[in-house]
Amino acid sequence: MTKFKKLDDSIHKPLYDAMHEKLNRDKNYTRYLTKRRSSTVEPVLGTLINHHSMKRINARGIKSANKHVLMAALSYNLKKLLKFSARKVKIKAQIQDLPKVKSWFLSKLQNTSVISLN
Repeated sequence: MTKFKKLDDSIHKPLYDAMHEKLNRDKNYTRYLTKRRSSTVEPVLGTLINHHSMKRINARGIKSANKHVLMAALSYNLKKLLKFSARKVKIKAQIQDLPKVKSWFLSKLQNTSVISLN
């Protein structure tokens, strides 16, 4: 048993290093990826934080926090799926003129005479 904490590298470390080198080498590619990320990933994070109660996770433990994040992401994806796969309803409405019928009140009003008190 060691008396210090040890950080292990990920199994994907060579891929991280290769991408880091590529970003440091080509500034145009870096700018392109930054713009692409800001238009695809950042809006999702903003929506999750602001509309799916992800500003603060009130859960005890990593498992509960993971469940909370998973459910928020699932609800976001389901909303998006329903938005694009929902059946579009085409409304065909026509305006038709109603027949000209006098109302009972108007017919009674026209039949009465005005009485003056002079």
